[in-house]
Amino acid sequence: MLPATAPSIWTLFVEMLGCLLLFDFQYYIWHFLHHKNVWLYKKVHAIHHKYTSPFSWSSQNLGGYELMTLGFWSSTNPLILGCHPLASWACNLLGIWLSVDDHSGYNFPWSLSQILPLGLYGGSFAHDVHHQRPDTNFAPFFQHWDCQCQI
Repeated sequence: MLPATAPSIWTLFVEMLGCLLLFDFQYYIWHFLHHKNVWLYKKVHAIHHKYTSPFSWSSQNLGGYELMTLGFWSSTNPLILGCHPLASWACNLLGIWLSVDDHSGYNFPWSLSQILPLGLYGGSFAHDVHHQRPDTNFAPFFQHWDCQCQI
């Protein structure tokens, strides 16, 4: 059953940010391991790197295992964090939009990489570098994991 009331804007923001950060951490570890293990890369993740110069819809070019893993995290993270269903749905939409934007090859004025200060968000430039040199930029959204791990 759905809650009787919608969350406040602040609660919605905090819950969505929590889901994005948790997903970013999970995917960073998963992505790093799949690039460092030759078997995992070839059998699971290589399909996503079919394009060295990605375009927007290549963001969803995934194998079955990768798609199920991402779907699992996207579905369970809001439950783990106790998020309102609206935050869960909004975060899924935001995650897809960010992934498509990251694979577009463009830094639009409305791209998060242009809005957030200090290079906190990698955007399409960082993701293009990852597709050209797959030994760097493993985080899907935020840059702090790559910076902290010096990768």
